[in-house]
Amino acid sequence: MRRLIILFLMLSGTYSFSMDNSLEESRWLYSGVAGLNISQIALDNWTQGGDNALAFTLLGNFGIKYVDSPWTFSNGLKLAFGRTKLGEDNFRTNDNEFYLESILSYSLGWALDPYLSNTVRTVL
Repeated sequence: MRRLIILFLMLSGTYSFSMDNSLEESRWLYSGVAGLNISQIALDNWTQGGDNALAFTLLGNFGIKYVDSPWTFSNGLKLAFGRTKLGEDNFRTNDNEFYLESILSYSLGWALDPYLSNTVRTVL
């Protein structure tokens, strides 16, 4: 019985040491934030004038970055779209943005980091 326990302990130790960590740390870093803003003004029996209002805005800010020393490549995307309705009027655009930025940089040391950059900015 003692030999069986010793054999079991030796084999279990062998199996526990034979496993290795095969997970690699990714060089890609992802980020993202999305949001929805809703605002309403409702006036009832208001003697000083004014109109009811309804507004909404969709927001997004996303990014991806690749880091492999000495190279760094990053992309950023910012989106915004919003509409407003005042009184009996139709909805009108109040926020409208599309912004895309890409940067490729190479680190030569503490004094010099050359880069290439591309930016696209327009309305939706």
